[in-house]
Amino acid sequence: MQVTVNPPSSNPDPEADVKPKAVNGIVSITLEDGRAVGVRRMGPMDRMRMCSIIGAENSKNEIYLSMAVPAYCAASIEGDNIPRPQSVLALEAVADRLGDAALLQITLAIAEHFPEVDLNRIVEEFKKRQEIKN
Repeated sequence: MQVTVNPPSSNPDPEADVKPKAVNGIVSITLEDGRAVGVRRMGPMDRMRMCSIIGAENSKNEIYLSMAVPAYCAASIEGDNIPRPQSVLALEAVADRLGDAALLQITLAIAEHFPEVDLNRIVEEFKKRQEIKN
């Protein structure tokens, strides 16, 4: 009789398939440029506050939202904590500090790690905007 307690993994490197886990609603990701960024989950109250900050017109603007949502969700950049922006200027400063590529990567991380947030439209709008720039 043969008993297998821990079946062997089909993947020789068990760390390769491990996704970062959200701790206190924040997941840490590494951007393509090597920067470490903390991404926080955006709850209903956060969405309401962000819409209040950016105003009614920008809340309907998908291009603006494609940049505002990931900037608002950034919790840290390279270990520097980023508080939730309380004004449009603070939100735009975070977006500018991150840059276009990082905003897209954060949007994709939100969709992957916090799937309850429907970001499909925002991701598609961001991709369209990137195609227009190139």
